[in-house]
Amino acid sequence: SSDLSFIFNEYMLILSERLNAVHGISAYRLSWNSLFFADDLILLGLSALHLQYMLDICSEFQAQGYITWNTSKSYVIPLKTGKRPDQDGTSIFVLSDNRIPQKFKTKYLGYILCQFMTDDLTIQRQTQRLYAVTNNISTAIPLSLLDDQRLKAIASAYSGIYLLPAFDTFSKGNLAKLKTAHRYTISNL
Repeated sequence: SSDLSFIFNEYMLILSERLNAVHGISAYRLSWNSLFFADDLILLGLSALHLQYMLDICSEFQAQGYITWNTSKSYVIPLKTGKRPDQDGTSIFVLSDNRIPQKFKTKYLGYILCQFMTDDLTIQRQTQRLYAVTNNISTAIPLSLLDDQRLKAIASAYSGIYLLPAFDTFSKGNLAKLKTAHRYTISNL
């Protein structure tokens, strides 16, 4: 099993290098076009043409026998600002000869991703999630029985569980609430 996970990780590294050769979204002085988590992959397309180009790279990766994409669990969420959200349905995008459906919103790793979501709403949801996870951890684990090393490991594993994208339109009050929630997690753990 560990040999298979090593091989899978190597394949994902090869795919990551191929995708990183394509320009992506600029944030924090880096170019982002793909995010990997375990066996999940998120592609961030600058345009329809850009996204389809990256999907073609993934299709080629499958054609070469490295991976088989589960297109029944794949979908596209178009991100638009200031526009009325689209409805679920069929998209124009194709992965390994299969058309990928379009969704209006989804839940991914505990976060709700929606095509029409403001920075303030994102910060508010992350703040609530951080409080909830902190309370669950502190009631489920007898923290007083753990030594400092284990407490530090828990704090580093769970204190960074919120996403902090490059916010550009938010209220300072909402961002302050997120900082307070983060401090609450650290103080409890």
